[in-house]
Amino acid sequence: MAGKVLDEAFARAIQEMGALTRQEIDAGRQYQAQQAQAGVQLSLADALLQKGLITAALKANIEKRLGPKVIGPYELVGRIGEGAMGVVYRAKVRKTGVEVALKVLPRKFAADQNYISRFMREAKAGLELEHDHVVRTVDFGDHEGTYFIALELVEGGDLGKKLKKLKVLPEADALKIVHEVALGLQHAHERGLVHRDIKPANIMFGKDGKAKLSDFGLVKYTDPEASHLTQTGMTVGTPHYLAPEQAKGEKDVDIRADIYALGATLYHLVTGRPPFEGSSVGEVIMKHLTAELQPPDEITPGLSEGCVALIEKMMAKAREDRYATPAQLIADMERVRAGEMPTALLEAGRSSVAVSAKRMERLRSAGGSAGVAERSRVPPANVRQPFQADEPLAGRRAAVRDAGQAGKPDVHRGTDRHARIAGRRPTQAVEQESKPRKGASPLLIVAGVAALLILVPVLYLLLGQGAPVPSSSKSPPTPTEGHEPLPIPPDTSADGRPVSNPVDRTWPLHDGKEPIADYAKRVGLPPTETLDLGDGVKMEFVLVPAGAFMMGCLDSEQGREGKDRPQHMVTISRPFYMGKYEVTQGQYQKVVKQNPSEFKGQDLPVERISWDEAQFFCREAGRLTGRLVKLPTEAQWEYACRAGTKTRFNLNENADASMEEAGWYEGNAGKRTHPVGQKVSNAWGLYDMHGNVWEFCEDWFGDYASNPATDPIGPPTGTERVLRSGAFNRPARHCRSGMRRWPGYYSTNHGFRCVLEPVFTAFSGGPDAGPQVSSLTAVQNRPGMRR
Repeated sequence: MAGKVLDEAFARAIQEMGALTRQEIDAGRQYQAQQAQAGVQLSLADALLQKGLITAALKANIEKRLGPKVIGPYELVGRIGEGAMGVVYRAKVRKTGVEVALKVLPRKFAADQNYISRFMREAKAGLELEHDHVVRTVDFGDHEGTYFIALELVEGGDLGKKLKKLKVLPEADALKIVHEVALGLQHAHERGLVHRDIKPANIMFGKDGKAKLSDFGLVKYTDPEASHLTQTGMTVGTPHYLAPEQAKGEKDVDIRADIYALGATLYHLVTGRPPFEGSSVGEVIMKHLTAELQPPDEITPGLSEGCVALIEKMMAKAREDRYATPAQLIADMERVRAGEMPTALLEAGRSSVAVSAKRMERLRSAGGSAGVAERSRVPPANVRQPFQADEPLAGRRAAVRDAGQAGKPDVHRGTDRHARIAGRRPTQAVEQESKPRKGASPLLIVAGVAALLILVPVLYLLLGQGAPVPSSSKSPPTPTEGHEPLPIPPDTSADGRPVSNPVDRTWPLHDGKEPIADYAKRVGLPPTETLDLGDGVKMEFVLVPAGAFMMGCLDSEQGREGKDRPQHMVTISRPFYMGKYEVTQGQYQKVVKQNPSEFKGQDLPVERISWDEAQFFCREAGRLTGRLVKLPTEAQWEYACRAGTKTRFNLNENADASMEEAGWYEGNAGKRTHPVGQKVSNAWGLYDMHGNVWEFCEDWFGDYASNPATDPIGPPTGTERVLRSGAFNRPARHCRSGMRRWPGYYSTNHGFRCVLEPVFTAFSGGPDAGPQVSSLTAVQNRPGMRR
């Protein structure tokens, strides 16, 4: 097994470098198998060397990149995976041969005391935990500046991979897994620990099938003296499973944040998707803060009421409305798994749900609509209620809907949702409430919404990512007694013309041939944009029109690979700005104050960049300029690269167009990068879309869908991000418009370019009279897109 893991890592690394084709690697495997039959055991690397397919120098270089073979008392026998805070190897104790999982702090973090402290904190936290449902920590230390944690070797895989394969789990299986994780979480809670990064990828399975909570890399001690490394304003965790208080960077995060994340995980297990999705980190975070949770049984009909109730309580926006401890959750889960009503929900959750319903109704009332408030008598806490003890849920929902007809049908779904939860009570009484009581909650509501309007730009500045907020009604709400109405965007521009929402607007699609300057004039956007980063350092962007194209490669395309197919129709529904060039070292140095590149030069593309570092640059560039800067989606990248062409390269319609003109590759680059903009641009004015350095995209790497798609964003989760463009040390076939790859390690050929969101302005003429929207409003009104 260990040899196989090491062979696979070597094969992936050498293919990623472009040194060998898949067929050549397979030939090496064949030779390896033949030698094994003859009684000679060879590694894949040695087999390729003996076959003459690689040189000894290349073999040594790749093995060096894959890392050291001995760390302290441990011998590495294979690479298991990689996370944000470390590479995990399969290793064995040299003296005993006992196998462990060895987590190693990457070299790039080993000189930073903050990362070292966090890594060691994880190790010490792990030593405090000894439980069947927590991955056990065996040892930790450092060896010649290499920091490591030895962990129990868990060989059943992780839940993230299981979920990727199965898509959706049966409710019974999902509840069993989450129940087991909750048992491990309670053990951690009893020792004063908060995990802060619960997600499917951090739930492992032993050979016996037991779920185990792993990766305490973001662990926080509830003891204030022990948690000094966590600061207010620092957002930690994985966005798709992030509790609202974590999203806001609050310092006093406690075990209820883990309960929220575990609820988000359960939601994903039973629905096949995370609870909130978006096209950027900021958008997902904003949804955790403000968006109503779509009922899981709307996505997966047939879920039990108990399962739905568990998720809703675990994922309550206000932490005081969640389970206070994992023990409370465990008790309720056991009741649900036994087919009984979750008692803790009846004891503590109903009143908060009813209050939320009343708040939603008062918002409706403030808008001129009659409100509907739910009131109910809750049975005694010690009475267990079978699910079928009251009238069918469908009937109760109908009663709630009928009672609420006085309200407008386009009100936010949350009102119906809260009423629906309240409708599960065994005894119910629905009353009409036409206006809010004096002295009740409208002030809090107005203050809360005002706080949200403040929070949106703060998140934008902190994250450099846009996020949607609920659209305002075009009719301002009638103020409640003693309160001013909230400001809303104007309905008309300065000269009195109607203003449309850029999200709702249907943008004209480009035909692939119209000059960009003409399209820009037609839609009222400048054909180029320039961001001033300060001290004379600027970034240039080119308008990319809305349009449709065939994404991917035909089976007949020369050099195509399996992941480039199937070819499918994709629509890009809104115009955007694409970086005219790859991000240069001068630009990166100005924003990040560092330059990790191997080949130095202010006009050379920055390289040796990770996806996270590219995201950090976008975030900081946005903070500097007040604009929304991000990585392109894979669909945006290929659409912009092709610029209306359908051929291997984007220079013209000649299928044999030479890479000599299009970009820098192994045939002309001389084994190094070159200053940006020296080759011929494509039809839309973008340079170096072929070669020089690979460019990161926003998406996780995954298989293409075969159906037409609009603004696709790739799979919701994954292990690697998409790379496009090819590089200076790759053959021409790796630099095609449709070529796609994933990173296996840091490399001198990994860089990126940015996308800039337009600032929409009013323009004259024609039926497409456009929106007048400020920079911040444009950020707030980005369309909801899934990632």
